[in-house]
Order: sequence, then C-alpha cells, then structure tokens
Amino acid sequence: MEETVLTKKVEEDSEIILTRLKVLFKPKSQHRYHIDVVNNIYGKSYNFFFDVYHDKKRERSYPLHSIFNYKIEYLEQVLKLVKQETNLSMAFRGFEGQKWTSGKLIQRKDTHDSQSKG
Repeated sequence: MEETVLTKKVEEDSEIILTRLKVLFKPKSQHRYHIDVVNNIYGKSYNFFFDVYHDKKRERSYPLHSIFNYKIEYLEQVLKLVKQETNLSMAFRGFEGQKWTSGKLIQRKDTHDSQSKG
C-alpha cells in the first residue's frame, strides 16, 4: 500500500516538472537549454529549474518544481520518469561528494564556484 502511494507521488512530481517544462520550452536557434537540479540542504528539498542561454542575452532560469521527499532514491525515480520524456541535459548543483544508489558520484565539484573564481 505505502509503495503504491509513493509511486503515485513520484509520478505526480515528475508530471508537474514535465508539464511546466512543456509550457516554457520553445526551441529557438542559437539558444541552449538544460535542467538544473539543486540540492537545497537547508530546506531539505530538491529544486528543479529550466535554464535558457543565448550568447547575446542574459541567462534565464525558471523554477519548475520542488520535491520535499529528501531521499536520493526518490529523486532517482523522479529523474528516471523525467528523462523518459525529454532529451534536455541536466546539471546538478549542491551534490558535492554525494553518490547515487549505484555508487556513482552525482557531482564532482561545484561548477558555479569554479566559474565565479575564474
């Protein structure tokens, strides 16, 4: 029973992300797009953002959804469903030193810090 409820919640969270993404994603030439997944260690949540880059305009970041089930296994399930529906790349922030359930590192270093020290 509890597993069914959890699976339903995973599906709901992934559907919210995908629905909001479909509204925002309008492919244009000379634009780059990706999804940011941010580990909010203080709020114990995973936050999803849709980022749009263009060489001659400033970066835009749109919030998609926050997940408050703060377990890496849950995040993996949501990501699996999201990846089935989109080919957009994903960047992970705030996961330094953390591993997926497979044992693979999620993020090697904080790319925002290395870019700002530039």
